Amino acid sequence: MKQKQLAFAILIVLLTIIIFPPASRADYNLELQGDTFNVTWTINASQNITAFSHTLVYPPNLNDSLTGSDLSAFVSALQTAVRQKVGSAIVSNVAVHLISTSPNASCSTACVPQWLNATVKFQVREPSQTSNGVVHYDLSWKNILLSEDLQMAGVSFNLLGQKYILAALPASVLFQSIRGISWSVQVNGHSAFKGTYENLTDSVVLFDMSNLKTPLQTWTHSFDPNLQSQTWVSPQRGGFNTSATETLTEAGETSTQAYLSGAAVSAQVSAPRSAAVNGDVVFIDLSGGIWDDLVLAAVLAPLGVLVSSAVLETRVLRRSRPPGRTSRKNK
Repeated sequence: MKQKQLAFAILIVLLTIIIFPPASRADYNLELQGDTFNVTWTINASQNITAFSHTLVYPPNLNDSLTGSDLSAFVSALQTAVRQKVGSAIVSNVAVHLISTSPNASCSTACVPQWLNATVKFQVREPSQTSNGVVHYDLSWKNILLSEDLQMAGVSFNLLGQKYILAALPASVLFQSIRGISWSVQVNGHSAFKGTYENLTDSVVLFDMSNLKTPLQTWTHSFDPNLQSQTWVSPQRGGFNTSATETLTEAGETSTQAYLSGAAVSAQVSAPRSAAVNGDVVFIDLSGGIWDDLVLAAVLAPLGVLVSSAVLETRVLRRSRPPGRTSRKNK
């Protein structure tokens, strides 16, 4: 009986996948293969604040991979960030490439944005813990934040707020509003004022996934029958953002000009078909039992609700139907 239920449940899952295909690859992708998470972290940051401030907001003209002591410093920062959450996790095979364009400091309107792009690849392995044939991995390190002054050949690229953006904001933050002209500044979603903008801006870094606060279990889940894998997509995005917006009111008309810097980094976790999740812990059932029960619970329960609703609706309709009239014989 259970095998028939399972087969029916799998059929429903496959139909659901056809109707709702799995999400495409994210910017921050964590893929479990064997006992190791392979991580690809891509950041595409842009800015046009230079058009107003005429100062550097990102380091310009980078195009290289980290090597030597610069790479060692990055690996150390990454290992520290991961082990703050999972002390037994080991980071390895780290590769970092950075590329940035040069801003046009003489431009003031309709300026081409400056870009700062980073690609990081690494692996995280946690000594497996097995209980009754089930291996589990703690993924609470997923919301990584690197707070160190990471550099490439002496050029800082991580502490963007402290090293660059902070010098670009005073003209807008300290602006004394006059009739018809005002400024508003935000840093990572917080309104910034004269007494707060420095502390807020100091905390802006390039490598920041700290916004991934919800447990993996609550992320949007999907199956991929072709790859025989599962994917969890985060409802939050990592990254950073700052904005300085000028509002001009003249002759009864209002216009705005926004100067922005930031990056929005989507995130997802991929694991084999046999995986299950509880909180931030990924379980791999070597026997397949957990996955069977997971499918039955995830698919049959909603179907039960639908069937119950249909039966209830039918009963209500029957009770609310007016009684038929009794035929009268002709006299």
